[in-house]
Amino acid sequence: MSTKYPNDYDSYPTWQDLVDIIAAAIINNIQDAIVAIEHELGKNPSGDYATVKERLDSIPAGGRWQLIEEVELTSRQNSYTFSNLDGDTDKEYLLFVRIVGADYAGWKRLGVRFNGDAATHYDRRYGTRSYGSTCYCSRGFENLGVFAYVPSGGTLIMAEMHIWAKSGHTRTMMAQFNGVQVSDHTSISAGSIFSTWMNTTDNITSITVCSDQSNQLGAGSVLQLWKRT
Repeated sequence: MSTKYPNDYDSYPTWQDLVDIIAAAIINNIQDAIVAIEHELGKNPSGDYATVKERLDSIPAGGRWQLIEEVELTSRQNSYTFSNLDGDTDKEYLLFVRIVGADYAGWKRLGVRFNGDAATHYDRRYGTRSYGSTCYCSRGFENLGVFAYVPSGGTLIMAEMHIWAKSGHTRTMMAQFNGVQVSDHTSISAGSIFSTWMNTTDNITSITVCSDQSNQLGAGSVLQLWKRT
C-alpha cells in the first residue's frame, strides 16, 4: 500500500535478519513515505535557521504576514485590482507599492478603492512635506483611500498602507509615502495619511490600486498585497 502521510501516520512492523523476507513493495512503501515528507516540507525547509523547529519557533505569537499577490506592471495602466479577498476573515491587509512614472501635470492622488467604490466615501487626514520645505496638513473627503500625494512630472513613489478590513466598524487605513521626480531628484513629496472607509457593513472582496488621474501606474510599477494569518 502507499503511504498515508501527511493525512495520517504510517505504521511498520519490526523486521528480523535471516527470518523475514522483505518484498519490494515494502521498500517501495517506505520510499513513498520519504517522498511524501519531502514534498510536505518543501526544499530547504529550515531556510536560514539551523533546523525546521527553530524556524517555526521564530514565528511571533499572533500570526505572521502572508503574501497574497505581487505584480509588476509591464505597461501603463489606470488601475490594478486584487480580487477574491475576504476582509472579514483576513481582518488586516498590508499594501506595498512602488509606482513608476506618475506624470500628470499637477498634483495627483494615489490610493485604493474597496469593492470598486468610487464615491466620496473616504475620509482622510494627512500631513505632507513637498519640495523639501513646504508642509501641508489637511482633512477632506475623497473618492479613494489615499496613500500618496505626488507632484507633477515623472515621479517615483514608494508607499505602504496598513488596512483594518473587518466589517462591523469603520475601516481604517494608515499610510506612509515618499516620492521624487526622476528627472531632477529635487522635487519630493513625503508624509503620512490616515483614512477611513465609511462603509461599515460590506465585506471587502477586492482592493483596487488607482489614481484620481488616468494612466498613472507606469510600466515597472510593483504592487504587493499581504494578509495577516
